[in-house]
Amino acid sequence: MVSSTPENKKRKIKATKASPARTVAAEIHHSDEAILNTSGEPDSNTKTFKELGLSSALQNAIAKLGLPGLSSLQQNVIPALIAGKDIVVVSGQSDDTMLSFLIPAVSLLEKHRFNPRHGVGVIVLAPSRELAVEIFELASELLSGTKFTAGMVMEGSNRTSEEKKLEKGVNLLVATPKRFLEHLRETTSLVVKNTKGLYIYEATKFSEGGFEQDIKELANLLPKKGRSTAVFGSELTDELEGLSELVCQQETVHRYDEAPLRSGNTLGPQGYVLVEPENRLLLLISFLKTFRSKKIIVRCSSTSAAIFYSEMLNVAEVPNYAVHVQQNRKNRLSTYSQFLEDEQGTLICTEEVIRGLRIPPVDWNIQFDPPRSTSEYLKQTRLIEGRSVVFLQPMEAQFMENLSKTANITVEEFNFPKKKLVKIQPLIEKSVTKIYGLNTMAKDGFRAYLQEYNIHAEPKFFDSTTLDVAKLAKSFGFPIPPRVNVRRAEEAAPVDKIKRPYGPERIQNGKKRKIQ
Repeated sequence: MVSSTPENKKRKIKATKASPARTVAAEIHHSDEAILNTSGEPDSNTKTFKELGLSSALQNAIAKLGLPGLSSLQQNVIPALIAGKDIVVVSGQSDDTMLSFLIPAVSLLEKHRFNPRHGVGVIVLAPSRELAVEIFELASELLSGTKFTAGMVMEGSNRTSEEKKLEKGVNLLVATPKRFLEHLRETTSLVVKNTKGLYIYEATKFSEGGFEQDIKELANLLPKKGRSTAVFGSELTDELEGLSELVCQQETVHRYDEAPLRSGNTLGPQGYVLVEPENRLLLLISFLKTFRSKKIIVRCSSTSAAIFYSEMLNVAEVPNYAVHVQQNRKNRLSTYSQFLEDEQGTLICTEEVIRGLRIPPVDWNIQFDPPRSTSEYLKQTRLIEGRSVVFLQPMEAQFMENLSKTANITVEEFNFPKKKLVKIQPLIEKSVTKIYGLNTMAKDGFRAYLQEYNIHAEPKFFDSTTLDVAKLAKSFGFPIPPRVNVRRAEEAAPVDKIKRPYGPERIQNGKKRKIQ
């Protein structure tokens, strides 16, 4: 992170005739008249990145990514955002979609000549830690070779470390709503008055995470004048429309609904297997050993869980490939390429990562963690051609009944005899106890599983009040549940509250401040 003198709200910068220096406002608004080289309308006929008129530094960063040219989505969205338009986009999650707002983000910073002391020029909001990390990683690659700084704030990260980075100056900020709102209220070194771009990614997921009230507050606190805003969602929903009405200028907003690159596979019978919570991991290991010669994808609900499952499979001598957002982009693509080249093998992945990949046909498509919603399960499953099976606890069986009714598809239950489960529970618990790194992974995975469950979009099928936490902990190698912090969705409150169900309440202190 580039160091600079932090913005001081009591200090005023003045330009005099004797000094060539300009005020911050003058630097920020310099060359506003040069925003467009044409009539002012986005040019959807642009085919290459070179035609966008980007800087050499930005073009070099794009070239390093190995992109062949503009996708149909990028042809429409990038020129509109560079031109300062507000836009609502319906598009699937992928690197193409992320680049369609990150390239204009860097271009905006260049156009307005940002430096660290100007504070935040572009804000990208993501609904989850995993997506925030993925966006930040791609943004950092685009900013290589430029003077601009990037930062990320999200739940689960060290607040003090985040504050120090914000104090040094962050031009492109990737954030989850709740943590960003906390910093807006309490971190005096965070400067947002010069913000020129607000991009909201996967907008339809904000309601699932209980972030509606946070978004409303952010919309009121952030400056609106001279700001380009984009809202991205995977499908046109009331939530997407409502969010766009909240943050976009409706009289000038552009809309782009991307025709799906593929309509998805026709869903055949959907299989499921009922398993007690303490036997989940044992059943997965048994299943993968039984079908060792097959090509299999295992979908997880969180990065932390995926990392633990992958490492535990290695302990159980089940070879596997893992792709998740904690890997850098190069390693993630390299690992995925190895899986593609292998005639057999198991891929452990998160639902966020898999949306950005082109998946070949597989023998088995396993939904290991609870699906986030019926619609989400159907979308994810259509992306992958292969026999589908969902791992469910007995109390979750109604999910499949509902799936059959709402989607009008056949469901079938698979029986895996309990006597055929591998007898390695002692090995799992011993490994988690003795190996510090694996213990940390297990605890993170356990916490992530509980959090996904507690804020589930369909609690009538996945009810946290009936979840046997003690038995579930055994599937993560814990004879006794560890203390973890999880978010609970409170029916009486419009905003999620952070609680410590296995420890004392966390006291959050902080002084409110005037937003800069």
